[in-house]
Amino acid sequence: MMFSKRHYINIANFYYLSGDIAKGIAFAELALTKNPNNVKVSNKIANYYLQKGNIKKAEYYRKMAEKAAEKDSIFKTIIRNK
Repeated sequence: MMFSKRHYINIANFYYLSGDIAKGIAFAELALTKNPNNVKVSNKIANYYLQKGNIKKAEYYRKMAEKAAEKDSIFKTIIRNK
């Protein structure tokens, strides 16, 4: 069954709050496949990995979030200047 990004995030939050960080990560990553440039989701995954102690993965997703934020900022600037 396919869910929207929001559904995957809700499920990820549920698992995270229930203490199952691994399942939280899995569902947050599914949400990210729906919108790979989502800053909030990338940051959420980075924080989940940080909680698990996986610094390398946390840094990877934090960098993804930074790149997405940069793209979003550039896009907003282009739209604003039209």
